Amino acid sequence: DRDQIDSIKLRIEITMSRSSSSKNSRVYTTSSALLLLFFFCILRLYTIFRSDGSHGRLSNNYIRSSNVAEENYLHVLKLEAPNNSLISIVASNQQINDHKKLENIKGGDVFISTPSSTSNPNHMSSYNATEYEIQLQQSLKPLHNVSTCTYMHMFYAGFCNQYSMFISVIMMATEANHSQILLHGIAWKDTYGTNHRLRHDYFFDVVHWNAYYPRLPRFVTYDKTLHNEVTLENVDAIRPNLKWNIEYPYMNATKPYSIGTKNKRVAWVRFLQYTKQVEVGKRNRSDAELLMMKEAFKPHPEIQQIIDNFKSLHQMKDLLVLHARIEPDMQKHPVCKEYKVLNISDIVTMIYEKYEEPPVSTVLIVLNREILEQEADDTEIDNELATHNLKVLNELVSKGLWGGRVKVVEAGSALAKHSGHKLYSKYNSLVGSIINFFLAVEANIFIGTRVSSWSGTVINYRFYKEEKMNYFYQPNELEWATPPTVEQPPRFHC
Repeated sequence: DRDQIDSIKLRIEITMSRSSSSKNSRVYTTSSALLLLFFFCILRLYTIFRSDGSHGRLSNNYIRSSNVAEENYLHVLKLEAPNNSLISIVASNQQINDHKKLENIKGGDVFISTPSSTSNPNHMSSYNATEYEIQLQQSLKPLHNVSTCTYMHMFYAGFCNQYSMFISVIMMATEANHSQILLHGIAWKDTYGTNHRLRHDYFFDVVHWNAYYPRLPRFVTYDKTLHNEVTLENVDAIRPNLKWNIEYPYMNATKPYSIGTKNKRVAWVRFLQYTKQVEVGKRNRSDAELLMMKEAFKPHPEIQQIIDNFKSLHQMKDLLVLHARIEPDMQKHPVCKEYKVLNISDIVTMIYEKYEEPPVSTVLIVLNREILEQEADDTEIDNELATHNLKVLNELVSKGLWGGRVKVVEAGSALAKHSGHKLYSKYNSLVGSIINFFLAVEANIFIGTRVSSWSGTVINYRFYKEEKMNYFYQPNELEWATPPTVEQPPRFHC
């Protein structure tokens, strides 16, 4: 495939070089090149569908084949030809990343966008994968005259705990006056799934984020000259293997600088210290964290596209998200028992008591169905509560709430797994958590529990986005977590 790509590029370049100065000759040359490209694309598409059968996927903006490695997706890249005509060629990530190739792309050296010029994840009709990939590669180019740092430890635990560690890394970078963070050091864990270490820009909108530089440190790609104290086996890999090549890097490294310590829990510990200081009034909430919550932190446009398609499919005009933390592992969780509600029927009763009439047209229930089903269906485990909760959950999804006037849906890992997206269906645990998180923070009403860090993080995020309809279910009542009188969102203690 790559030989075919190189061949077609060479033919186009030869054709363009033979272009004469006359208008008719330029038209003929461009037509020939486009005709050559047309036949190549037909051949390529036939190969994809012949080898991949019914599993081949074509989206509006990008082409993928099951026989192409996930870190080597095919993109359609527009390069400017010598006579200023635009010719579309098929290129791999490695070709896109080639800085010499990028010099031919409109935009010059380092692409520093503004928030208004980036793709808008809330209106996916404006998203174009080709343009986004070009902007991304330009946006990731490191600046030579500013300080760059890296964080070498993988995040761990569930998504919201990882998000807290991410906040901590950003704060450590800003407090040390670093302007750039090496992208390959930010690794999210597909917890409860593959447990792989996964690169940040495949799952979050880095073009949008980098538009907030210098208010936030920008993410940059690895440069072996600028960052010669670390080595990277594969710049394009979704599972990067970044390693120090000097002694005592946490003390001595400058290219890039190290943030944090050798302790793998440093980001989590720093975050707990930070939130405690905010709670007792010893410090204000970080400007970087506030900007992240209000504007800068967004899912990758292709994940946002999955979210938007899901909302469109279910005709979501308004939404209540219920985080029903009633899985079997929560039954065994020893902390904060006074706040637990483990029977989903009790939670539904509280919602009916709070809202006699439907406040929304759709309710999204967030939980780990797989764990619930495993326990309920295991004949060797006698867990009546799990069996009851699964039965009620299925009834809610099939019959709805408020007498069927409100649709009940689920998203999460199942939505990611069946999205048809090669990468996101594989890492559906992480992606499912991202989907649920952003659906929750954008909902009209959120109902969660004090016992879960996931609920706490969502409410914290919503509070600073001026979304105040947030509740905790606890024994016998729903508690309004963020009434107008509070100045800070509730801190997670469990």
